[in-house]
Amino acid sequence: MIATKRKLIEQANLLATTNDATTTLTACAALLDAAGTIMSNLTGEIVRVRMTAEGQADVLDMVKYPVSVRAPH
Repeated sequence: MIATKRKLIEQANLLATTNDATTTLTACAALLDAAGTIMSNLTGEIVRVRMTAEGQADVLDMVKYPVSVRAPH
């Protein structure tokens, strides 16, 4: 959990300091990944995160499972 919180902070700082579109998209995806993991572990619920851009196919679509639940294969 500590590593996930660290990842969340690092990606938020990266988002706050960059103007590059590719870096922003990558950092945003990593930020959502970490936030989804934290929310899932805190609530014990499955969390789905989806990010899309207007006129584009899904950019990011992920499902986070709590630590106590194994993800389906």
